[in-house]
Amino acid sequence: MQDTLWAYYRELKAYQEQPTRLERERLQKRFDEIFGQRYPHHYGLNLVMQQFCAHKDELMRVLDSPQLPLHNNAAETDIP
Repeated sequence: MQDTLWAYYRELKAYQEQPTRLERERLQKRFDEIFGQRYPHHYGLNLVMQQFCAHKDELMRVLDSPQLPLHNNAAETDIP
């Protein structure tokens, strides 16, 4: 799951560089695919996924305003 999340983060960063309507729609759908999953026997992971879904509008604000930062943690600026 961690690899999937970092891959999605990199896709969002790429979108910021070249935002398009089609990529916006794809990333919205991909969010639902990733965070809409539930995992038997992984209660904690399921709770985290539900929290992401509950905050989808806030988390995906970058799709409407690509100039917004994807994070508020200065350490994340070093992530390729």
